[in-house]
Amino acid sequence: MRSTIIFIMVAVIGSVVCGEVVINEVIYDPEGPDTGWEWVEFYNNSENFIQLEGWQLQKAGSEFQTVFIFPNYRIAPHSFLLLGEANIDEADLTNSLALQNGGSCTDGVRLLSASGDYTDTILYDSPNSNQLPSDINEIGQQFCPDVNSGNSIARIEDGVDTDIFADDFFECEEPTPGAENVYPIDLCIELNELILYNEQQVELIYNVENLSTKPVDNSEAEVDILCNSLPLTNIILPEIEAGETYIFSFHTDNLARGYYHFLAQLIYLQDSNLENNLAAGSIVIDSSPIIINEIMFDPPEDEPEWIELFVRNDCEYNVDNLLITDAAGGDIEFMANIE
Repeated sequence: MRSTIIFIMVAVIGSVVCGEVVINEVIYDPEGPDTGWEWVEFYNNSENFIQLEGWQLQKAGSEFQTVFIFPNYRIAPHSFLLLGEANIDEADLTNSLALQNGGSCTDGVRLLSASGDYTDTILYDSPNSNQLPSDINEIGQQFCPDVNSGNSIARIEDGVDTDIFADDFFECEEPTPGAENVYPIDLCIELNELILYNEQQVELIYNVENLSTKPVDNSEAEVDILCNSLPLTNIILPEIEAGETYIFSFHTDNLARGYYHFLAQLIYLQDSNLENNLAAGSIVIDSSPIIINEIMFDPPEDEPEWIELFVRNDCEYNVDNLLITDAAGGDIEFMANIE
């Protein structure tokens, strides 16, 4: 096979920022004793100084109740404020918090403006047995997970609030009180399009997205592409900025008749999520080498249904990407090789 690689860079649309001051990170279950070690970090995502005098921090178990009223304090634009208990040396303000630890039902933390017309709420753990409200004062329907002791609930991007907990927060194993949150590196790859030209040329277009809040070093990330389990090419990725998508295409021609299964494997040693590092696609040129040879669709009672496939040539095929679909829309996925 002869192949040519074409690279194109594009950027994704930036994140949505709502609100003014938001709860940015929370430790509600410190490792060891809780008393003295809990803290809540706030972030001002606006362009202005904001006076917090009279604002309230509330916590919820069965209902929200006030645990702290802010004194005369101005938080600067795009800066952090740390409210902590007595043992938190980095704290800008100190107060007892005694936050709920989750574990059996939904608990929460809420920031309430002095006028009462602005809130930022985090609900964590489930079920919401006590029907705690969200920011819009409706019963909360989505929740952050109940994190392990010593871990924090942290925003993926500092100050970014879409009001969708799953998109905004993650469980942080290395909390950063009063400082920038660091989301673990996560690159993902997907097959955007597979195109057949002139019955013997194939173009595959892939997207590689950096889901992290940090850029990816261009010397350490690569993509291996295999065809029918055989190595085809290796692509070294450029630096990908946080939140951006890199698009590249791979082209191969002079393909003989038969079945071709393409697998792209994204390799990055610092990647924290390997579940989105594979992208597969397949195509048949000319008639399929794999056919349905026999079917048992109405077996005797207590006997299984089955489908027999037959390979019409001398090749072995990886069929992980093949499906058999019935008229009702049900799919059967193959997880083994056919010989």
